[in-house]
Amino acid sequence: MSDDRIKDDSGEAGDTRRAPADPMEQVRELLFGEAKRTHEQNVQALEQKMDSMRAEFLSRFASLENRLSELSRETKQDQAQSIETIGSAISQLGDSLQTLGRQRKGV
Repeated sequence: MSDDRIKDDSGEAGDTRRAPADPMEQVRELLFGEAKRTHEQNVQALEQKMDSMRAEFLSRFASLENRLSELSRETKQDQAQSIETIGSAISQLGDSLQTLGRQRKGV
């Protein structure tokens, strides 16, 4: 069986990545491998952060929608109560005017 691990300068096997068989691939790995892995880690970290921010945004948006619905219900209730109060006041004013009219006529 062959050892698939890359040997470091001391001759001990350390990393378990396979060494590229093609010499050009070995050169690419030496030149760009670490930068590529760092780049991939950065992209993965950004994706995780973006997912976290998306979840937080959706949570806040849902909370805002709930609050707007609540305010809408409260506004409609306040409006209905105001209309009822105004109607009652108009009715009382009408009664008062009728009473005053009767008093003027001497009824």
